[in-house]
Amino acid sequence: MKPLNKRISEARKALGMTQEQVAEAMNVSRQTVSHWENGRMQPDETIKKQLFELLNMEAEEPENQESEKPVRSGWKLAVAFLCGVLATLLVVYGIVPLFAPQAQPVAVLTADEPMADAQQPLPATDHPIEWYQQPAVNEAGKAYVKLTALQSPVKLTVVEDDPRTYKWNIVFTFEEINGIPFTVTRMTEIFFDNEANVVESLVMGSEEFAGFFQESTLVSGKNYGYNIGRFISSDIAYAVVMEGVDANGNQLTFPLYIPLSQEVEKVLTPADFAPAAQEEGKAFISMTADADPVPMVDDPLFDGDLGWFFNVQMQNETDIPFTPDGLTLALFNGEKMSSVINMPGTQVQEWLGGEAFVKGENAVLYEDAARKHEITHIGLRLTGTDAGGNELAFAVLMELSQELAQ
Repeated sequence: MKPLNKRISEARKALGMTQEQVAEAMNVSRQTVSHWENGRMQPDETIKKQLFELLNMEAEEPENQESEKPVRSGWKLAVAFLCGVLATLLVVYGIVPLFAPQAQPVAVLTADEPMADAQQPLPATDHPIEWYQQPAVNEAGKAYVKLTALQSPVKLTVVEDDPRTYKWNIVFTFEEINGIPFTVTRMTEIFFDNEANVVESLVMGSEEFAGFFQESTLVSGKNYGYNIGRFISSDIAYAVVMEGVDANGNQLTFPLYIPLSQEVEKVLTPADFAPAAQEEGKAFISMTADADPVPMVDDPLFDGDLGWFFNVQMQNETDIPFTPDGLTLALFNGEKMSSVINMPGTQVQEWLGGEAFVKGENAVLYEDAARKHEITHIGLRLTGTDAGGNELAFAVLMELSQELAQ
């Protein structure tokens, strides 16, 4: 049987119902319905029974109940300790979550016991720097974890109210893509100086990994994200290595290498996210926020804290194709930029399922969340080139309500 989140989505669409209509019938928020369909959370047994009746869904088969335990997204929310997921980004100056649009998380598999020390392969820090620059080979019959840097090289960003002034926000996503579950036994992060020496390494064991991402077994169809901040230094690169065992017993290692640039990212202001005017003969991408101001909510996803869910629909309103080359997410506290993450155009194209925005053919619903901290606005800006060669930018700026929604 298909994962519950897919079944809910397909059943709703088969009845021609919107998420808003389901939410109203179930007396929940639209965001909650979105969580059910994205797999970030699942309804409890009482609500599930009501939902099945509403959507004319068949009861689950007993043998699948183990795999249908309530799950939450692999993204780990974290409070900003300077202000600022990785938000698709909750962008903070620490570790944050990135909720990838249209990601389809599935049921969690129970993690295997971690390997004993004697079974562990060569420590990740014992390789020369060139080793990390070569991605793992994708082999038939084995799991493959695809790690993707959202910016490479990573530029420095300005840090307000800190004497160290500049910082790298390193962000990457990862997912298993061969349909073979992979249990992470160790994740190692490494920083290299300008002589390619290891200057610092951070190790996350199996238990810590499972606590952070809510599971240690990666299954196909579920995206995860990770962000770490690093103040300016002589470092030239960051690498991360995931080690573990797949469901077929293969011990595998997956590295990712991300260069660190000394170039400083442009400091943005809310004015940089002013909406663009539609011009004749040029493509126009509408950027429509689900709510503005964005209400603050008390949701299980925030683990007892408060936060915001924000959604932006990106749609081509013209007959002129538009090819994206980047997507920028920025968080502001008043006029000051708290943090920024730039995603490549290839990431947007992956969400699109094609190279360009075409009228009536594709759109992107960007869904994200941010835990409550000192931010007042969130900006999202899409850049690229249309079929006429015009370089264009489209943006939306959302105010964040500072009062809990009633």
